[in-house]
Amino acid sequence: MEKDMFSYLTNDHITQLASALDVVPGMRVLDLGSGSGSYLPAIFAELDGAGKVTAVDRSERALSDIREQYPEAIERGSLECKAADIAAHPLPFEDNFFDRILCQNVIECVADRMGLINECYRLLKPGGKLLISHHDFDTAVYNSSEVELTRQLVHGFADTTQDWQDNSDGQIGRKLSGLMAASYFGGPEKRGTILIEEYEYSPRAYGYNYSKWATDIAMKTGELPIGDLRNWLRDLEIKASERNYYFSICLMAALGTKSR
Repeated sequence: MEKDMFSYLTNDHITQLASALDVVPGMRVLDLGSGSGSYLPAIFAELDGAGKVTAVDRSERALSDIREQYPEAIERGSLECKAADIAAHPLPFEDNFFDRILCQNVIECVADRMGLINECYRLLKPGGKLLISHHDFDTAVYNSSEVELTRQLVHGFADTTQDWQDNSDGQIGRKLSGLMAASYFGGPEKRGTILIEEYEYSPRAYGYNYSKWATDIAMKTGELPIGDLRNWLRDLEIKASERNYYFSICLMAALGTKSR
């Protein structure tokens, strides 16, 4: 019987993903497409002072942010930052090098997605695990008075390749299990969905930022009146003030294990 990755309840999806990766002290972990390092604290907690994390990103600015946040970890050799384009193969590591690989919210930007997953297979030691996860942007749900406009904004955001992206796929989350099945891994050992729910509309909330991203894209395309977009945002604020705000989005993940 297939195991459920997320059979326990918690709102902290970062902790959930780190736990699903099954990191133990002493391991070498690759954070592939690490950005500014949002998942590093959870990985460090699992390593418990023993092991090493390599953070890889093509953005030197993102890696500089990580270096500024974790100078002591870098000094003691438990963290390495490496600039590399994850879409370019092979990646600058030996075969059978890592015990665990995390790739979160990155694969939609890569044209050769199967190539990336198979490259992770090469990098893993026998028995090593890859956890690949992504928000499925087309699953965003708002409690809004403007039902049709909400649909247009969500689909518009999911269907748009932004200037900083090489590629995009707003429905990539629901495709991860199939990609893993067609790869060298031969299928996911585990797969699951985290439903992220929010009842607060503020800059620290994901739904707040999603609403800004979606309206910014709509403003750039000029397909929707600016006044309608502003009224949509205002409606969310009003619902929040009346304690009637709701946002949710699905985060899908697939875990593959390299054969021994």
